[in-house]
Amino acid sequence: MPEYIDQLDRVRRMLDRLNRQDRSPIEYGDDLWSFFQNCWHLKDWIKNDPSVPARVRGLIEKLVADSPPLMICADLANGTKHLWLRKPRVGAKHSRWNLLITPGESSKVEYLIDIGSGDQQDGLELARECLLEWERILTAKGLMSRS
Repeated sequence: MPEYIDQLDRVRRMLDRLNRQDRSPIEYGDDLWSFFQNCWHLKDWIKNDPSVPARVRGLIEKLVADSPPLMICADLANGTKHLWLRKPRVGAKHSRWNLLITPGESSKVEYLIDIGSGDQQDGLELARECLLEWERILTAKGLMSRS
């Protein structure tokens, strides 16, 4: 039976893909949006996993609501999944992408995210923060996590 840990491992694999930027900006963008969708919906796996203590399942919505990176993740996940973001949490959305080319080296794709306050953040940096935030929450609640 699948457990939340399977979804957490999936999120980690998605981040590993993002760390490898040796592909087209469109493929990289697809992986970025997949990361945020899988990362955000980890909360649903936790809420529905009977192996997670009931007290944690009942708290998970509040725990993620108190996390600024995960609120940005929520807007990105739902905005890319549903086309329209009907109930924004912070108003985060894709801003633009840049293809950074250094002579003699491979190119790097940079996806900039409007994080809802008029500021921008690199999508890869945000993805790393989101995973760290999940690991912090899970560790604080005594949930084991494979790595």
